[in-house]
Amino acid sequence: MTYIEKNQLEEKGWQLVEMGKLTAAAMLFYQYLLRCSLKYSGTGFSFSQSTLFICAFLDISRHSLIKYRNLLKQCGLIDFSEGTTKGKSAVYKIMCNKFTQSDTQSDTQSDTQSDTQSDTQSDTQSDTKRKEKERVIVKDISPPLPPSCENEKSWFDDFEIYYADCKKSFNAALNDDDFIKKRENLNPKLDIIKTLQTAFIDFWSTERGWENKKAAKKKSKNPNYKIDWERTIIDTLKQNSNKVYK
Repeated sequence: MTYIEKNQLEEKGWQLVEMGKLTAAAMLFYQYLLRCSLKYSGTGFSFSQSTLFICAFLDISRHSLIKYRNLLKQCGLIDFSEGTTKGKSAVYKIMCNKFTQSDTQSDTQSDTQSDTQSDTQSDTQSDTKRKEKERVIVKDISPPLPPSCENEKSWFDDFEIYYADCKKSFNAALNDDDFIKKRENLNPKLDIIKTLQTAFIDFWSTERGWENKKAAKKKSKNPNYKIDWERTIIDTLKQNSNKVYK
């Protein structure tokens, strides 16, 4: 991929945003994929990238990543295949065959605008990366729920409310030095921070984690059931599938 091709594809993506067919959040993910294609694919348009790495780099949940890439595929901007085995990176392909010669001609007229957008977006991504904190797992890029919605719904009814509560609890644990030290003393060979990050990204931040907590509430038959995130986080460290060793 060349810089000219990247600018053409970015311009097409922004046109879809203006038409309401693509969200701004999905466009940010698309720009990241274009950057990867430019950096890793050489003269081609395919490359592999770890889902865990993308989530950490863009500060998004696995649930959001899946939603964004499905939307990009529906719009004909990308194609992808998930890793066939655990730990294998997904393969992404930038779809450029739908862009004709007229796109190249029109690109000359929009060169200045594309360059300005590209510079601005690049600066934004650089600023975001500089502001990342090692122990903060993810940061929502979607707007907060209106107060009225928050009053009417609970975590049981709305995944986004569940996700926000889950993220807040895991981030609190990751930034609690006393908690981390205590767990490290009890598990000297275990990387506590990476284990919790893995558990959050791979399970608790997904709809599977949400369904797990919903099932627990139904089983309790308690209408005032609240998620005990402290106990959940401690138990998470005992699960072999989550453990990351030093």
